[in-house]
Amino acid sequence: MFNNSPRLNFFGFQSELAFVLLTYASALYNTAANEVESLGFYEKERYLAEAERESKDKRLTLAISLLATSSGVFTYVTDTVLIALNKEPGGDKSNPRVADLSRPVIQALSKYVPVPVAYHPKIDT
Repeated sequence: MFNNSPRLNFFGFQSELAFVLLTYASALYNTAANEVESLGFYEKERYLAEAERESKDKRLTLAISLLATSSGVFTYVTDTVLIALNKEPGGDKSNPRVADLSRPVIQALSKYVPVPVAYHPKIDT
């Protein structure tokens, strides 16, 4: 299955930087989404100990921080790295055009909020 997948060659430091930062931002995003999903709606649990509630609040705060960092990295790639990539010698012609490196796709990723976060009662989106 994967032996026949096309291989695309990218050249230059900016293309490498773009893919590394996209991977980093995606990892932050996935970690945040998984953390929020694992917490559930603990505010509705009446008999939750105060210490456990505070612990979950801290985990939720961390998830929000990770999500904000992820959004910032996606925005940085859109506003800085993609512009520099097109300014590299031959950057516009030698690198293939892929949706992963298009401004609209990366801008959309920077604004996306995972479903568990969007409906969490403690988070005002």
